Amino acid sequence: MGTCRAIVAIAACVAASGIGTSAAAGRDQRAGKPANVVTVEDPGEARAIVGDLIGLPVSFPVVPGAMLSDLRAEVRGDAVRYVTVANTPRTVNGRPVMGGGVLSAFLVASRPDEAVVTVTPVRPDGRDGEPREYRIRVGDLPAR
Repeated sequence: MGTCRAIVAIAACVAASGIGTSAAAGRDQRAGKPANVVTVEDPGEARAIVGDLIGLPVSFPVVPGAMLSDLRAEVRGDAVRYVTVANTPRTVNGRPVMGGGVLSAFLVASRPDEAVVTVTPVRPDGRDGEPREYRIRVGDLPAR
């Protein structure tokens, strides 16, 4: 449930900020439904539709020397826009999973095109972890 709450909170922030509003509204008019939340668990290629909220989670163990304090996201291309980083804990039956943490970078699919996103974990001492690269292809819904 914690992950769902975090994603709903991020979606509310996106809606309130106006980021992706016109794209999501256009999608709603054509398809009769709101934008999706797309979670991309592993680096590599991913697909989204204009208006989608994209989450790029990075898991880590909660032990000294392995924990993360932040994520840095670099976006190359116009297909997606960076929104924020949020703590999105894993849960089972509504209870948090102990011993692990998850930080997620959130993006909005803003226009049909392709973008390359590099997410770099940041440790509490300021050192960078291993960067992860995602190639995100954003498409548009066909007209009805």
